[in-house]
Amino acid sequence: ATVTGNVTFNGTSNTIGLGGTPLAVISTATWTPVSLSTANLDAVCSFSNQHATRVGNLVTVFGTMDCNATTTLTSTHQAISLPTPGLNFTSEPQVAGAGSFLEDVTGNVTITASTTLDGAIFRWKPTGVGNTTLSYTFGYIIP
Repeated sequence: ATVTGNVTFNGTSNTIGLGGTPLAVISTATWTPVSLSTANLDAVCSFSNQHATRVGNLVTVFGTMDCNATTTLTSTHQAISLPTPGLNFTSEPQVAGAGSFLEDVTGNVTITASTTLDGAIFRWKPTGVGNTTLSYTFGYIIP
């Protein structure tokens, strides 16, 4: 669907579209990621509240997942499928995002493209073990 017109944010009216070109697609969805790969986890992370929004060719994703790392200070990852499969990214920065654990048992979580698995990969080094809940957001552009 093509959307044109005006939208109001905080009392300011703006035309929807970029440079006079209407946005091609505005949609939201929920989806259940498929686990593509894991390391240093006792099982696949469990997913909840997975949401995606697409505006034109920009996709923004957010959600939570529960993970259980088995060894501290060890490279850990969970790779997942994307809500728009088949993109075959060629470099990690084609997906960019971050996450944090609610229990604050680990450092930063980085999210990049997996160039071999057609998905996103979450990487961190846990400072503790046991089940923890990760909140995250990432985005990518559909080529």
